[in-house]
Amino acid sequence: MSTRLAATTPATRPGWVSGSAATLFIFFHQSLGFASQQRVNGVIAKRLNGSPTMTLDLDTLMRQMTEQKAKDALLTARSTLERSLRELDQYIERLDTAETPQDKSQVMNWALNALACNITPNLRLDLIANAQAELASVAK
Repeated sequence: MSTRLAATTPATRPGWVSGSAATLFIFFHQSLGFASQQRVNGVIAKRLNGSPTMTLDLDTLMRQMTEQKAKDALLTARSTLERSLRELDQYIERLDTAETPQDKSQVMNWALNALACNITPNLRLDLIANAQAELASVAK
């Protein structure tokens, strides 16, 4: 189904538009008032009266999302470390209240287990590495 709209000729379309892309270009240009390329690569926020309030291009949006992902990854790691510190404080209290060397040894064993099993997996180092790689690619 191809619809040709009046007042759009091959001369008024950009050089990259042909075939089905031409139909899409005509639709976007005449029905929506802007070219499809502009619609895909930008965001326009409008007031109720129709006037634009701000325009953001796709690169700016991608950069902002990447920066937010990086911040979220670090905040996740921080909360894991804070939780681990609180847990270590509990083990320190248990160590102080333990009466025999055997009990103290057991508390130290639990603390080592908590450090080895809980911190590294819950830091989500994969999120931090992915965010760093995305920031590096956006910087280029």
